[in-house]
Amino acid sequence: MKRIKAVLSMLFLGTLFADQIESVSGGTVMNITMSLQDMLMKWAVTLGWIFVASIGFAFGVGVSIKVFDLLSVGIDEWEEVKKGNIVVGGIIITLIVMIGLIILKIL
Repeated sequence: MKRIKAVLSMLFLGTLFADQIESVSGGTVMNITMSLQDMLMKWAVTLGWIFVASIGFAFGVGVSIKVFDLLSVGIDEWEEVKKGNIVVGGIIITLIVMIGLIILKIL
């Protein structure tokens, strides 16, 4: 619940400061005022992309772990993790982080 409040407050503060945007175009300063409807639309678009990215990341990590599991014949990684094998857990964590970095680079 605290994280949700923190995210909402950051969105509010970000749009509060983005209400009056000054941009430089060709050496002249333009003052752009954003309406409440525009801010709400930007919030909706941002939250939509967050939802799409989280679904894509979850699907990508799931597929990559399944492919890794199929390629490593003769080793049951999950059984090793249950036994407390830290090295196998580290390999799986590294796989998840690397998939996240690849997805981040693509976006």
